[in-house]
Amino acid sequence: MKDIRFFNLKKGLHITSLNIQHVLPKLDEIKLHLNYEHSSDILGLCETFLTDVISDQDLYINKYTFERKDRIGRKGGGILVYLSNSLPYTRRYDLENNDIESIWLQINFENSKPFLVGFIYRPPNSAQTWIDSFDNQLKLVDDQKLETHFMGDINIHYNSDSMSKNSFDNQKWCDVINKFGYLQLVDKPTRISKTKSSIIDHIYTNKRDFVLEINVPVYAASDHLPVCLNRFSGVLRGAKKHNTISYRSFKKLNADHLKMI
Repeated sequence: MKDIRFFNLKKGLHITSLNIQHVLPKLDEIKLHLNYEHSSDILGLCETFLTDVISDQDLYINKYTFERKDRIGRKGGGILVYLSNSLPYTRRYDLENNDIESIWLQINFENSKPFLVGFIYRPPNSAQTWIDSFDNQLKLVDDQKLETHFMGDINIHYNSDSMSKNSFDNQKWCDVINKFGYLQLVDKPTRISKTKSSIIDHIYTNKRDFVLEINVPVYAASDHLPVCLNRFSGVLRGAKKHNTISYRSFKKLNADHLKMI
């Protein structure tokens, strides 16, 4: 089997998003990746093509729990997110709606402010009204006043050569992203064909300082490449304790006496 490690790092919270295009035939590959010591702590899969006929037991992977959102009433689509059992989280159903294929998670590290991670799938034939619905969803997310990272297959090309920080082939999408103060971080092609390459799988953040690394591994379980975020997380992977510093108090300092010495 291929070596499909998306990360090979010892530090940080590893978050990966991949358009999988039918998850069941590729579940063994996903299990292989998640079996590595430094694999993804959170792995989000778009276009799972799951239905209610597929039970949760069919999707089980050792040492991981998962959240799923299947497309209802139509074929295709769907999101599946695997999370390490050691990761404390809450599914934020209150931030999700039926108009957008998304899963929102709140990560709850001990002695640390919680933050949000979202996985989004925008079908390529979506009307502009999809962006209006996502605008409403981002408003709910923004009202939480939390550090937020969201990623997924957006199917809107990002212009990495532009001088602008956020430049897309859809001005309406650009306006929404800028309105809420997010920065798109992926600058390498995520879908490559014989005739063109495009950056349509994105990672967004409102706290760039917490992001250690962005990675686009050269691995293809479909015609998309995964996009990976490595977030600073000393709490999860062995943070160093604060040192105690001893110092002399200068509250009773006699400045004149000091000058005479």
